[in-house]
Amino acid sequence: MKKLIILMALLPILFSSCKKDEVTPPTTYLVFNNTTKSTSTMPYLDGSLYEVVVYCYVGADIVRQDNYDAIAPGQKTAIKEVPPTYTKIKVSFKFLPPASDYYNMASNTRKYIVTYTPLEVEKNTISEINDNSMVSSSMNAPSKSNSTQMSKIVLTK
Repeated sequence: MKKLIILMALLPILFSSCKKDEVTPPTTYLVFNNTTKSTSTMPYLDGSLYEVVVYCYVGADIVRQDNYDAIAPGQKTAIKEVPPTYTKIKVSFKFLPPASDYYNMASNTRKYIVTYTPLEVEKNTISEINDNSMVSSSMNAPSKSNSTQMSKIVLTK
């Protein structure tokens, strides 16, 4: 009888120690190219983003960069996990890939999305680039002379 009472007293302790640990969702992001697919006589100039670099920040410091080859219009990157201490991301890209005959043109410089995308801890954050996204040729805060809207950019030879 004593053994039964002791066993019954120990059962709640046994079962509570076997409870599964709660898993917190990871902090993640993805980049979505929501630009309009364009038709151009220039090969590769179709609204795709090439040589995409995502800079990850903790405060004002860049702590990591993630690289992607290309993101076509209407496409997105795979979900990328980051530590929950990361606070924001900034996206940069080129309009033409190295395979283009026009890759080395002065107008095919690296472009930076003007705004930062704040990351939400334990959530998936989507950094959307669309026809109205402001871009700059500088990673720092843009001046009026070096920023423009995506839909206004035209590459000329």
